[in-house]
Amino acid sequence: METQAGFIKYILIIVAILAAVFLGQQALIRGIGKNVISGASDQVKIYMAKGSDWATSAIISPISGGVGQGKEALADGISQEKEKISENILKKVENYFSGIADSVMGKDNSGDCQAQQSTTESQADQ
Repeated sequence: METQAGFIKYILIIVAILAAVFLGQQALIRGIGKNVISGASDQVKIYMAKGSDWATSAIISPISGGVGQGKEALADGISQEKEKISENILKKVENYFSGIADSVMGKDNSGDCQAQQSTTESQADQ
C-alpha cells in the first residue's frame, strides 16, 4: 500500500511540473511570470543589500579593528625586544671592556673577560 501511495505521489508531482512548464510557454502566463520574476528579483536585491550592509558592519569592521590593534601590539612587542637586545649587548660590551681593563691593571678577574680566559687557557696548554 505504501509503494502505491508513493508511486501516485510521484506521478502527481511529475504532472504538476509538466503543467507548469506547458503553461509557462503560453503568452498569457508568460507576462504574469515576468512580473513575478521581476518582483522577486527586486526583493532579492533588497535582501542582498541588507545582507551586505550587515556583513560590513557586523563582520568586517570588528575584524579590521582587531587587525589594527594586533598590529599595534606587535609593533610594541618588537620595540620592547629591540630595547632588551640593545641593553643586553651594551652590558656584554661593558663587561668585556671592564674585564680587559681589570686584566691590564692586574685586578682579580671574575670571568667577565673572554679574551683573558682564552689567553690563560692557551698558556696553560703550552
